[in-house]
Amino acid sequence: MPVFKPIFTGLAIRQDSCDLIDLNWQSPARLCADFSTFSDQSEKSSIVRVTFDRCVLARIVEEFVYSLDGDEPDIGIQTSGFAYTVEGSPFLNSLPEAIQASHLNELRQFDFISLNTCLQVISNKPPHFQLVEKLGS
Repeated sequence: MPVFKPIFTGLAIRQDSCDLIDLNWQSPARLCADFSTFSDQSEKSSIVRVTFDRCVLARIVEEFVYSLDGDEPDIGIQTSGFAYTVEGSPFLNSLPEAIQASHLNELRQFDFISLNTCLQVISNKPPHFQLVEKLGS
């Protein structure tokens, strides 16, 4: 079973209060994903941009296997989380050996879990997170 390890984003974004609103390949290897975030305590929402400079493969899935909260505090999917590195992923492990070798076996899987989707990205570079817009008044 895959192991999910939360990524510290530096932004207040939770999987139960965000949704993927835009996915944009900006060049053959650059990927940007925008997530709308909102809070029950406020009518304001924000847009958080996740950018990969070296994206190899990406997919959006509606159903995915959760790893249960682990015994360690930084293992497993948390409702307060949003971004994860995934170890032991069938998606990453199913890539042909030629793709793995051409990236010096440094590819990693990153999952971004929101209300309705899971964005899965295979990359050899970590994502960048940025608050790009605040919506509402």
